[in-house]
Amino acid sequence: MAYRIKSVAALTGLSSSTLRAWERRYGLLSPSRTASGYRLYTDEDVARLTRIKSLLDNGFKISEAISLLEREAPLLTPSDVSPQLLEEIRSELRETLFALDRSGANCVAERLTALTYERRLDEVLLPILREVGDCWARGEASIAQEHFVSAFIREKLIGMLHELDSGISQGAEAVCAGVPGEAHEMGLLAAAIHLSLRGWRVIYLGLDLPYKELETVLAARRPALLCTSLMRPRSPQEYSEIAHRLDAIAPEPTLVVIGGRDISVPDHGELSPRLRLAQDIPALLGSLPEAR
Repeated sequence: MAYRIKSVAALTGLSSSTLRAWERRYGLLSPSRTASGYRLYTDEDVARLTRIKSLLDNGFKISEAISLLEREAPLLTPSDVSPQLLEEIRSELRETLFALDRSGANCVAERLTALTYERRLDEVLLPILREVGDCWARGEASIAQEHFVSAFIREKLIGMLHELDSGISQGAEAVCAGVPGEAHEMGLLAAAIHLSLRGWRVIYLGLDLPYKELETVLAARRPALLCTSLMRPRSPQEYSEIAHRLDAIAPEPTLVVIGGRDISVPDHGELSPRLRLAQDIPALLGSLPEAR
């Protein structure tokens, strides 16, 4: 896969100016160029830069990090991560998290840097989150384990959103907010990350936002999209009330998407066509125009 420099900066946590400087000073990378002169980086480039960033964060100088990298075994890239290896990493991460071993979990999570944010999210972190929830429901995991796993994964998702800088500065604006009474954040965070990866400029407002506050933000920003996630099971009447409320407070240009695995709005036909329902992330993304 080819990445533009802004995407590489978001994925690695290194600024675009730093990447250009290292290219000139150390000959670290030799990205190809588009016909318009834009740099294009490979998966191998991203893996190499991610490893260097990790070394710098651990106190190495850039020259030392480059020297060490040259002596190390070849780095993993997305194409190197077979289904078997991915399951091994996921299993190790699950075991360390269930053991409340933060240090061990962080060591395992380092191996995820070979994966894109999308794959880390969809193939590792969210499946583990669903699994601990299922284990808790069956009495096979304690409340402490569920809270520990959720907190760890939330931290990783917040980190992704921060590194993405909430999307491309020229992208269409999307407001992601939880409605009053919603206490489950992971679906909303996952939606925000996916939107950022697809070029949307995300304003993330978190959970349990009063409707009046949300209305004020929407009136001032007039975003292209309002996205919310309803993870707590509700009655059809409750879903309908939320849908009608959001439809009423969103300004005319704003597309409204309500996500939730069990969402059902019996009188959906009475709402404006701009209000859409999505039971999962693929349905959410499939319902949206391009972020222009």
